[in-house]
Amino acid sequence: MIWDFAGEAVPPDVRDDLHRLLDDVCGGALGDSLRLMLDRFELDALRARTEHLLATGVLPEPDRDYHSYPWPTI
Repeated sequence: MIWDFAGEAVPPDVRDDLHRLLDDVCGGALGDSLRLMLDRFELDALRARTEHLLATGVLPEPDRDYHSYPWPTI
């Protein structure tokens, strides 16, 4: 995650991409391929995160109670 964009609105072209991703994961060929490699819970998490981004329209912010940055710094 690039935290420089945290709290900013999801750009319209990215929203369009997220809608396509959600459609493909839920019922398209991408979902079929991912089901061969990922656990059901991982796919559910991907779907939930995508739906959350679309519902809020805002890029997430780091959790203040958790170390959300790579450590040690690169």
